[in-house]
Amino acid sequence: DVLHRPGVYGRAIGANETGDVLAVGTSRNDIVCFDRREGTLKTLVVTQGHSANVSGLAMDMASPSFATCADDKTLRLWCLRRGSLLGISQLPTAGRACAISPHGDAIVVGLSSGGLQVHDADTLRVTYENPKLAKESISDLKFSPDGQTLACASHDNMIYLLDTDGWRQYAVLSGHSSYVSHVDW
Repeated sequence: DVLHRPGVYGRAIGANETGDVLAVGTSRNDIVCFDRREGTLKTLVVTQGHSANVSGLAMDMASPSFATCADDKTLRLWCLRRGSLLGISQLPTAGRACAISPHGDAIVVGLSSGGLQVHDADTLRVTYENPKLAKESISDLKFSPDGQTLACASHDNMIYLLDTDGWRQYAVLSGHSSYVSHVDW
């Protein structure tokens, strides 16, 4: 069983809007999905995917899919129902965090270099790139509920706010004495 192997722990987690489906990316490159939508708990293990730690995982609230990014420098899109790979995109550095827009049309990846990439959710092509948004690694990404703002937490102790219409940075929130590991609305 994947979750009971020595040295295996969750590195990234995501849930659907109702909380009936939970996906966990592990330190051993696996993705484990738990589904209780039909009244019983079903477990699906995806093991043929990433070749390094899964650091980012985001559920698509608009469709039955989810995205992952990892130290293997890939972004991957998965079918939640089958656990099958829908698409893959190479990243310039390790992926540390990912988020899917509320409408499901964009996947954003935060990079170990402090960079940010926006991918079209259907084709996984890069539609916007900022190679150096932050001075250090991006640790978490969250869209505002209306999808108009993206918050980017970073290991440089800052939170960067971007307007998603053009991806313009409009604010930097400072004051943390250590890196910002998570952010939420």
